[in-house]
Amino acid sequence: MFEVLTLPEARKIVLGGLVDQQTGALTVYRGDLSAVTAPSSVFMPTGAGLRPDPTDFAIIDGGQAIRLGAYEATA
Repeated sequence: MFEVLTLPEARKIVLGGLVDQQTGALTVYRGDLSAVTAPSSVFMPTGAGLRPDPTDFAIIDGGQAIRLGAYEATA
């Protein structure tokens, strides 16, 4: 954690997050400890019709992206 907090570009790393199941909003916490909240509507289906699954949230790629089921988005 200390390594991320002291990075010059710490705000570009996702440390944690949560999905509010009632509103569908996703909040992620960045390496500078700031929070960013986005409505689920920003996660558009892919060209193949893949939709985000807010019940299966994970941080991937060393904090550079998030996963919502099989749906991935870069941070």
